[in-house]
Amino acid sequence: MKFKPENKKRLEKEWKDPKLAKAVKDMVENVAKYAKKKWKWQFVITSIFRTPEEDAALQASGIHGAWRAVDVRTMDQKEEAINDVANYANTKWQYDPQRPSMNVCFKEVHGNGVHAHFQVHPRTIEIKSVSTPSAKPVRPAADVVAASFKGIALPLDEAGVSAITQQLGTNAPELWAVLTVETRGCGFQPNRRPFILFERHIFSKRTNRVFDAQHSDISNPEAGGYGAGGDHQYDRLKRAIALNRTAALESASWGIGQVMGFNAQIAGFSNVDDMIAKMMISETEQLRGMAGFIIHNGLDKALQRRDWTAFARGYNGANFAINKYDTRLAAAFAKFSGGGMPDLKVRAAQVYLTYLGFNPGTIDGLPGKMTFSALNEFQAKNSLSVENTVSDKFLKTLAGKAVG
Repeated sequence: MKFKPENKKRLEKEWKDPKLAKAVKDMVENVAKYAKKKWKWQFVITSIFRTPEEDAALQASGIHGAWRAVDVRTMDQKEEAINDVANYANTKWQYDPQRPSMNVCFKEVHGNGVHAHFQVHPRTIEIKSVSTPSAKPVRPAADVVAASFKGIALPLDEAGVSAITQQLGTNAPELWAVLTVETRGCGFQPNRRPFILFERHIFSKRTNRVFDAQHSDISNPEAGGYGAGGDHQYDRLKRAIALNRTAALESASWGIGQVMGFNAQIAGFSNVDDMIAKMMISETEQLRGMAGFIIHNGLDKALQRRDWTAFARGYNGANFAINKYDTRLAAAFAKFSGGGMPDLKVRAAQVYLTYLGFNPGTIDGLPGKMTFSALNEFQAKNSLSVENTVSDKFLKTLAGKAVG
């Protein structure tokens, strides 16, 4: 086992630290032996940290304190080797029996390369009977996603904003300008499903029109026919899944940035299943996909220059001026750069309140009459002090009620 040279001393210390979950350490050591024996791949550990959902849970409910995730460099390895090693891990360990869609190992973009991300949960189990598998594609990260599409659904937080701005090479005002103008403002429905829009013309194209005649409402060369939003879009999606699962998932746009499923790899995910599984976890994961799409199309440079015309043209197409996307982006940036940034604690409270059936109004991080009304109603129903503040302690209580 080796460690990233520039962080060698710190990583060696963390590797020996009892805070590192023994399960993930044992798993990585086991998989490293397999990788070295079969592929002559010497594992190089690049980082040790909590999983994204545990990091958010630590902030929200204080229930996780251990390090449960490790990244291993893969950028100098063959695709066949990466897939085989990941498949070995994913068929020997089950991340969480209560959530079989989650994997213990998947590829993830970090910094300048792709890393193998190993993670465990307190409920992770080793499947003792599994023998060494042959090289196969990595098991889809969302095999059972179609059953509910409901995940932990964590709202954006300070760590998430920092991660995305670092990914884009910008500051928070630029990000919030894009979020305000180019997104729907929140990535999850009140039932904790990612917002989606199913595109029948994309499904028709990706299935070579074979379903057009018998299922024209969900497979049609012409765009449109959306009907209501929310769960109706999942009803349409599920009907399409019954016809062609992969094409159906690729024919919907997902999350806060409405990234099309067929753009999963462009957005930085292994495949559409991987994208959906991660987008079910948090708005941060949804924004990672949106940022990946922006970077792939070279729009991060325009964003860094604050060239709103170039960004709007690239993001919205040649007709961007009709809806004044460029001037709206410029106005939003001016607003946020002058102050008045969203309060992420208030925004998180707004998201959690919607999950619990309260109505805080627009999810915008700006405290107002409707937010306070919903806040006070929740406080009163839970025998809490009724006050118009969102403290860390209160947000922890709210998160515990909303996402467990």
